[in-house]
Amino acid sequence: MSDLSEQLALDLERIEVDTWSSITEAAPPETARSLGVSWCRIGPALAAAASRLDVLMYNLVVGLGVGAPARESDVDQAIQFFRAAGSPRFMVTLAPHSRPSTIGSWLPARGFRPHNHWIKLWRTVSDPASGVLDPRVREMGPAHAEAFARCGVEAFDLPEAGVPWLAATVGRPGFRHYAAFDGDDAVGFGALYVDGGVGWLGMASTRPSHRRQGIQSALIATRLREAARLGCEIVAVETADDTPEKPNPSTHNLIRMGFQVAYRRANWVRQTTA
Repeated sequence: MSDLSEQLALDLERIEVDTWSSITEAAPPETARSLGVSWCRIGPALAAAASRLDVLMYNLVVGLGVGAPARESDVDQAIQFFRAAGSPRFMVTLAPHSRPSTIGSWLPARGFRPHNHWIKLWRTVSDPASGVLDPRVREMGPAHAEAFARCGVEAFDLPEAGVPWLAATVGRPGFRHYAAFDGDDAVGFGALYVDGGVGWLGMASTRPSHRRQGIQSALIATRLREAARLGCEIVAVETADDTPEKPNPSTHNLIRMGFQVAYRRANWVRQTTA
């Protein structure tokens, strides 16, 4: 973390806040009602809830204390937001450069407990991918939005109601989606979100029948090229922690593709009834 410039550290969190804002806003009204999707801004941070999904990735605060120092009242506002939304629990994902440094004492004092870590990775788009791009991968449009969404719902263990939500991100401003094809059949997917010269990679999934065939590496390479074409200077991505006890192949794949670890980010969890 100490090797990152202040602007880079800010950009790595900002693009995630912007991406999650767009994903949350994309939820169609019926889906928002059935999954309890809502959101609010807390200063520069985002609190996003899907209260009927007890999945921390969809009930989280990101960007707290980044871009502007947080206040204790911001943490209280987050607790009130998720309690009102009806989320059983939620997560504050805290970057190491969040300010003030006392945030780390505010959270346990309010019933938060350490949960795990996410890894933030980044790379420039110079020399984005060597060699010829995989001909299986191309940008997709609305015709494959449902296939993309269904593959993601299965990969992330979401209910059927998540299909129209993920599908609704296709075609949103800033988003581009890519698919790997086996003939006419779309079998792997990944999204790119671009804003202010920074790109975000995510929403990656592959059908079980086509895993271990280099599809995600091909999708990463294509999205890096596309990010460069669209004027990005850097791209960012988050993965689950990589530990000897629980290795994460996605992290190793990204590092092999030229990404470097920016920092590990602590995730703090609180039950709303605590």
